[in-house]
Amino acid sequence: MTRFFCSSGISGKGLTDFLEVVVFVPVSVDHSFDGFDLVVDAFQAANWLLLTHGGTSKTIRPARGLCQVADACNREPVFGPTYIPRFFRAWSLCSRWIQSKGLIVSKSRHAFFRVLSFLGSLQLAVALLVLIATVLAVTSFLEAIHGSAYVRWFVYEQPWFCGLWAVLAVNIACGAVRRFSLQRPPIGLLFTHAGLLVLLLGMLISFLQGKQGVLELAEDQEAGEFVVPAVSQITASWVGKPDERPFKFAFDGGPVDWTAGHELEVGEVDGVGARIVRYLRHASLRHDWAPDSARAGGPYLTFKVLGPDGKKVASHWLSAGRYGNALMVGPLRIQLEQATSDAMLENFRDVEEKSLAEQGSLTIYYQDMVKQVSVHEFLEKRIALDDSGVTIEIVQYLPNARPSQAGSFVTKGEQPGNPMVELQVHMPGEVTPFRQIAFAKDPLLNLDGVYPRDCPVKFRYEHPALDAGTSVELLRALNGELLARTCQNGKRTFHGQVQAGGRIEVSNNFQVEIEEFFPFAKEKVSFQPAFGKRVKNSEPAVLVELRVAGTTHELWLQRNVPLRSHGTIETSDGSLSLSYGNGTEPLGFNLKLTDFDRRQGLDGAGDAEYASRLQLVGRDGKPLDDAEIGTNRPLRHEHFTICQAGVGESRHNAQASRFTVTFDPGRPLKQAGCVMIFCGIAVMFVRRSIAGGKDANARVRARIEAAGISTATEEWKHPDETWSKSREAA
Repeated sequence: MTRFFCSSGISGKGLTDFLEVVVFVPVSVDHSFDGFDLVVDAFQAANWLLLTHGGTSKTIRPARGLCQVADACNREPVFGPTYIPRFFRAWSLCSRWIQSKGLIVSKSRHAFFRVLSFLGSLQLAVALLVLIATVLAVTSFLEAIHGSAYVRWFVYEQPWFCGLWAVLAVNIACGAVRRFSLQRPPIGLLFTHAGLLVLLLGMLISFLQGKQGVLELAEDQEAGEFVVPAVSQITASWVGKPDERPFKFAFDGGPVDWTAGHELEVGEVDGVGARIVRYLRHASLRHDWAPDSARAGGPYLTFKVLGPDGKKVASHWLSAGRYGNALMVGPLRIQLEQATSDAMLENFRDVEEKSLAEQGSLTIYYQDMVKQVSVHEFLEKRIALDDSGVTIEIVQYLPNARPSQAGSFVTKGEQPGNPMVELQVHMPGEVTPFRQIAFAKDPLLNLDGVYPRDCPVKFRYEHPALDAGTSVELLRALNGELLARTCQNGKRTFHGQVQAGGRIEVSNNFQVEIEEFFPFAKEKVSFQPAFGKRVKNSEPAVLVELRVAGTTHELWLQRNVPLRSHGTIETSDGSLSLSYGNGTEPLGFNLKLTDFDRRQGLDGAGDAEYASRLQLVGRDGKPLDDAEIGTNRPLRHEHFTICQAGVGESRHNAQASRFTVTFDPGRPLKQAGCVMIFCGIAVMFVRRSIAGGKDANARVRARIEAAGISTATEEWKHPDETWSKSREAA
């Protein structure tokens, strides 16, 4: 080292600057550096160079002092047995000498160390933990009142809450650095602090990138994506263009209604842009009707019921968009239908009393044809409708019908209480028949709203054992006229045409007045905030604004509600269909439910365990593997954890299994953090136990020496008298 500096020709000033960087800076920040002999050689070379090159006392004194410190260390060979304690002794002497000469600032006076001491202090840690615990306690009460979505939106996902955990992580890191000692490294403390940091990092990754959803599969059903209830999704697709992929716009509206002026731009795909103009977390439907100039809509009317004194008792509205609608106002039934043919209109005018068979009579309406048959005569037989090729089969007759859990109907006793007939309509050229029902109590109740296409044949079922009570039947003719008839005590009366402002007499001097009537009306659906009991089970509604080819269109949609979650917008490029539901995420593979087991408990009440057998299918459609999921046996595949959540039944009486799907990318870090914390606590416990044993031995020795007994090694070699004295002293 000395020969290197002498041959290099470095000046005294340059060498001093070099030493300040290489030697003083590492010493000033308490960093260790190996090769203490090299440093001593560097000090001696610096002293020699400064003396030979005419260095001043100001520049010579630091190097000379360091050489004196180095000589005081009694250095031995570098790899000798006392190298490590000698190194730390030299380190301490150098640090003290440099601080005594004012060459560096001590830790207690340096601003950086003061900030480090504050950030890593125990007082700050206790304050943060108390604050976080208080926030979580208040959050638990808010969650019980408003639900988990509310606290997730207003607490867990807020920047200030994430900032609390970030400050806690800084406190843990600074505390570990502050308590680090090179002479006696706190290994257990370092492991514990590092484990806490790793745990917080894993929680952050899980919070930012984790996903959780649900998946429901019926037997032999296959799916490649799962539903995320916390996310909403609007899907737009062109009608009649199956080759074009649908547009998907995902967003999270939050747990409360948006204030006025709050809008969200959700994106633009292939010239189709979407924006959420209004969002109602809890919404109730509001109907507005207007005349339809295209004469494509159904009839709409408002009416009021007047008492014997002429005062209004109640007021309501009715619409018959598909076939008909009815409602009860006390004991009075108000019914509105639309005629599908002139034959149906003539049958409505015919109020002549007819005798009914024991199981009732069924009236069939198809195009311009009306046919009335006896249920008992044609039960389990087919009825041909002349030369049309349409046949009707009365599958079963139920005198007192009740719905079953399997989606079908059963009878409760043979006494007629709610007569019903189940039908099948066989259309020419179609393999699958229409399934239809007809009730004597509610003639307008059918299955048209269940299936995507309405049944072209309509039915009216009447039973002799059933008293229809008092009713007002209204019918819109094909030309738009409104006709009325009443039914009282089993007798029908035709009242002819009724216009807005007209009144219909019913029993006990009650009257029904038509306030407003649109023969062809279109519905303007909108939503308003829901209050009271309707809030709990209501779904959110959004007002969507779509921009297509420079034109703006608006449409109200309600999530996951039949007939309200779908809508169609007519644009210059074609019809655009919209649907509003929960967000979806791809799995990257497909799951197919092949079999399902449900095991009951010992008492026979309830299910003790569920088990689903699944088949994993790759993206190319090839089977990968078979797996079984139980109540406490989840499936882990490609970073996803799939657990059995429950069981149910699908629409067609098939078993359906429900699963929860979780994607947690921070789980390995959280597990590693917990292991590190455990190891750190174990190391600290062992080290404290050893230190406690040494302290106990030291106290015993001190008490022995206080008794005047020497603890030298030589005296302990003859324990006869010394041992007894030591025991007495102890």
